[in-house]
Amino acid sequence: MSAQCPHSMELVAHKAKIESLEKEIENLKACRNSKILEPAKQINRLAEIAKVNADFLLQDKARRAGFIKAIHTTATLIGYAVIILALLVAGKFTGTLKFFVKFITSLCVK
Repeated sequence: MSAQCPHSMELVAHKAKIESLEKEIENLKACRNSKILEPAKQINRLAEIAKVNADFLLQDKARRAGFIKAIHTTATLIGYAVIILALLVAGKFTGTLKFFVKFITSLCVK
């Protein structure tokens, strides 16, 4: 049997503990960095999703605004057409009324 010094055995045990603790610290740092990177990736992913959703909402809003503008233009044109027709009908009515008045006056004057 080889005789070993108890002090050297304690030193080896302490060195092994120190090495294992250093390894654990490195592992914790690596985990922490990966855990920090993981939320950063999630934040980037969420930002991309938010951007896509915002683009979709803006396109939808623009589409609806275009539809509303088209409805407004159509309603305006229909309104003008109704006004023009009403004026034409009124003009024909006044023209007819004018002709009727002339006819009545021509009968009465003779």
